[in-house]
Amino acid sequence: MKLKTLIKNRKELFIILSIILAVSIIAVLLILLLPAKKPAPAEHDILNSLPSNIACVPYLKNGSLYIMQDGESSLISEKVYDDDDVEKAQLFDYVWSCSGSELLYLKNAEDCGELMHYKNGSNQLIAKGVTSWCTVEKMDRAAYIIDEDSALQTGMLMLYYNNSSILLDINVQPSSVRFSSDGNYLYALKCHDTSELSTGIGDLIRYDMQGKGEIIQKDVYGINWISYDGSSYICLSQNADTITYDYLIVSGELSTTITGVYAANISDDRSIMYLLADFNSELEMGTLYALSIADLNKRELAQNVAYINPGGITDLTQGILYSTPGDMAGRYDINYVTSSGKIYTLISDGFEESLYTIYLNTQKQTGYILMHGVSADRHTLHYVKWSNGNIEDKKLDEHVHEIIYYEACDSILYIKNGSGNTADLYMVTGDQERKLVAEGTGAIYNSADQSYYSCSLLSNDGKKALYFTNLINTEESELESHPIASLYGTMHIIDLETGKSTEISKQVVANAALSIMTDANMETIYFMTLNGERLNLCQYASGETAVLDESIMNMLVPTMQ
Repeated sequence: MKLKTLIKNRKELFIILSIILAVSIIAVLLILLLPAKKPAPAEHDILNSLPSNIACVPYLKNGSLYIMQDGESSLISEKVYDDDDVEKAQLFDYVWSCSGSELLYLKNAEDCGELMHYKNGSNQLIAKGVTSWCTVEKMDRAAYIIDEDSALQTGMLMLYYNNSSILLDINVQPSSVRFSSDGNYLYALKCHDTSELSTGIGDLIRYDMQGKGEIIQKDVYGINWISYDGSSYICLSQNADTITYDYLIVSGELSTTITGVYAANISDDRSIMYLLADFNSELEMGTLYALSIADLNKRELAQNVAYINPGGITDLTQGILYSTPGDMAGRYDINYVTSSGKIYTLISDGFEESLYTIYLNTQKQTGYILMHGVSADRHTLHYVKWSNGNIEDKKLDEHVHEIIYYEACDSILYIKNGSGNTADLYMVTGDQERKLVAEGTGAIYNSADQSYYSCSLLSNDGKKALYFTNLINTEESELESHPIASLYGTMHIIDLETGKSTEISKQVVANAALSIMTDANMETIYFMTLNGERLNLCQYASGETAVLDESIMNMLVPTMQ
């Protein structure tokens, strides 16, 4: 999925990822699919789609920024962070697409830094004293905040366009700044006078690329979503209580306010907004509605709803997941309701909200469900189909510890018990017979919940898989641990059609989301291996493994495709 707009908050992202990666990379990917308690309409994310090609690889070394392209390393910028500060290396703030060599990045960032634009082999300083920023897919423009007042949480909004910067406004809420999807407009919340700044209330303003601003909505608290052309948008009109909001929804000349909103999602085609509203904080339940963005018509879909979209779903235009209390205390029914209002109960009397993993392919009306038993040995994997009002449930396997869905080939990889303290890696497509990928992968065993955690990737065509053996948690290793490398092990690639497996390298950093780059068919793989307190940048291509550079601090993975 291409990101249309990137709003940068790398410190928060790092904190979240650091916590999750301590568990495992798979846990990362699964948790990213869980719903937020606060309403946050946003594009959902379904795994997993690899880029078609990787043109270059940026990386950090000796406090400087380099780029590796065609086997040649080039210095982009010197001293972009303190070389001895590992946290800064991890929090390095940048935007980069693996399909090209253009980067936007923040240099020497503490509370603020220098916003830089690298293109065609040269750097341009955009501005100093930048605290937050955002850009668009083409990276030909950026909005940024300077002179931010940490107490008032406002700053000066600047626009970088056509290789120059202009002042747009003052007293702007940094978290509100965002481009329209086509990049032709910029939206931001301009807070009211200083007596009201602490409340965060202000006016929603639309700016064009010449710097002209127009108030399009007065007296709102924040922006949740804006349509492609800016004709429709969703704002927080006020806090209803500590856990719910009132939403102002505008579509052209129409507008409506929905009160007591606990959670919300917007469909992929931006035609429907799903709202968990009329929320009772004591009962922790509300009513699920579908609201048409075009005419603001609201339809009730279900009552007594505790959560919405608790899982992975490929197309929210088709429908949404939600949960309701089951017949037994502390247990829930997991339901799928289509956008037309047809309800299918996928799980009856499940344990708690978190005690299952679910992925739905709504176009095919199929899904995978991992039901978590009271112990890991009782986890069961199911494949469901729904059509014509009926649910077909086929049990695929048991003793399964984790699953990860790959939309590109409509398949899953999963880990189940092996011999001793090992786990076996399997692949399955639809309800077909499972395919063994690797035995005894040596996945990390978590004695607390008697589960295994591993790291694996599947090519977009489903013909190759990348996996690890002999995984080691650096905290438990006698080897000198690297602060970035929480897991490492021996990396392999297997041809699933022939069954031939090839060892790529040992001591590979196994955090795939942050440490491994591969193209769609795994022809070229970039990765890092342990090298004392630093890392080696390596490449696997044409069946050969090579070290491209030694003693680097970190490899920068794409933020856009």
